Amino acid sequence: MAIPQRERITFLVLLADVLAPWTDAVTAFAVIEGFAVLNVIPVEPARGALTIGCRYSRHGAWWLYHVHSGELIGPANDLAGAARLIRNQMKVAAAA
Repeated sequence: MAIPQRERITFLVLLADVLAPWTDAVTAFAVIEGFAVLNVIPVEPARGALTIGCRYSRHGAWWLYHVHSGELIGPANDLAGAARLIRNQMKVAAAA
């Protein structure tokens, strides 16, 4: 079963909107293996960027996840919660 990109892109665009007020990171869209992803790039070069994807689960829900590790962030319909987790992960990575 093919999953349309429009839902995936909608959630990633909405996540980018939630992250837009941040002054310590910028976002950029890309395509990896045919799927849209959102790169969250810290302004400080020493910090690591995160690549966020959105995938459909077998249980009928969209989930945000870290593309490179496969680690789930949370349900795509909780964008504020996902943004908090992403920001915390960036802070932890910067402190390391």
